[in-house]
Amino acid sequence: RYMVYVDALENEFTKDNNARDVYIEVIDGKEKILVIAPTPHPDIKALKSAITKNENYSFDLHIPGITKLKNEKYDLVIAHQVPNIYRNGRDLLARFRKQKTPIFYVLGAQSDLRAFNSLNTGLRVIRRGRQVDAVTPIFNDKFNTFNFEREKISVFKKLPPASVPFGNYAASNSAQVILYQRVGSIETQKPLLVINELNGVKSAILAGEGMWEWRQEEYALNEKHEIIDELVSKVVQYLSTKEDKRRLRVYPINNEFYDFEKVVFQTEMYNELYERIYDVKVNLSITDEEGKASTYSFTPTEGSARFEISGLGKGVYKYSATATIKNKNEVSAGEFTIKSLQLEALNNTADHNLLRQLSQKTAGKFFNMNQTAALKKAVLDTRRPNKLHSSEEIQEMIHLKWIFFVLMALATIEWVIRKYQGSY
Repeated sequence: RYMVYVDALENEFTKDNNARDVYIEVIDGKEKILVIAPTPHPDIKALKSAITKNENYSFDLHIPGITKLKNEKYDLVIAHQVPNIYRNGRDLLARFRKQKTPIFYVLGAQSDLRAFNSLNTGLRVIRRGRQVDAVTPIFNDKFNTFNFEREKISVFKKLPPASVPFGNYAASNSAQVILYQRVGSIETQKPLLVINELNGVKSAILAGEGMWEWRQEEYALNEKHEIIDELVSKVVQYLSTKEDKRRLRVYPINNEFYDFEKVVFQTEMYNELYERIYDVKVNLSITDEEGKASTYSFTPTEGSARFEISGLGKGVYKYSATATIKNKNEVSAGEFTIKSLQLEALNNTADHNLLRQLSQKTAGKFFNMNQTAALKKAVLDTRRPNKLHSSEEIQEMIHLKWIFFVLMALATIEWVIRKYQGSY
């Protein structure tokens, strides 16, 4: 939290609106992406251009024998033609696979398909000789893991062919096909772009090279890089997004609240199978900027999994929630901000037009500062309102005996009339 303060002028009437609090959210860190390749390639430049549009991603390139690998922990690895016939980068790829790092495979003329098929990535390519196919991408209308605008998808049909290995393609049952291959005018069921998740590890496979030509053609058509960059960005986001495996999740519904609002926490608890559970006591500790802690406890139910807190002053708060789920202590922590909203302090200049309109609508009068004599006369000449006195007494109906006799009389009259008219 930062405070911006403006020095007061001489004889300034009020200093209430001379300071403002500014809250800045600091992102935990960038997602680190590494590209491993045996040689430079224009597709790598296309990938970098698409990925680095997002400021939350950092991009590193490692070519074994040419560049030095940084000592970083990477969130995603793009294996461009790795494994390959030169065996460059194979040991490094094995290391990242052992660490269960998500990998985006890009196949090409240098790819070793036999070694690739042994990796069990979700796509198998049985190559016939060293021939290649020139294919254009066709979007899979049944794909719905992430969405694309229909107008943008139509651009795929206008893109130049990509070069893919000629042979048979087989996607696993767990794989999802984003793009199919079209050879000439024939739309095939051969996958071109696939995403997959196996044993909790995500991967993607682009079965050809030529993305740089796709980006150039799209720019020639629309004067912008849009659908190809969006496709790359969404695949990268899918791969690099980490699944939340916490069994206790307590979080405020907003990152910021005003001081007149209640702070609302949402609670989620899961068993070993990640099925939602309830009726487990949660202890919540909230600490302000001065280190003063307040503790609360609540038990979420199926109909009410939220907890509300009111009366917190402005500032940045840290919270920590704990619960015992199946004899194991689970913790969820974070922070939120309380801001003050003082509308009256934003503008301390009297709005004479508003005051004049208000007096007219309420049968009042408007006076300027130089009309104090008229104001005094108006107050003295105004007749004081009469005093009104009232009293109220509450008595239960059962103590009002006259109501009983009235009801008895009405019942008797009804009986006599019915008796006289022969109703009984």
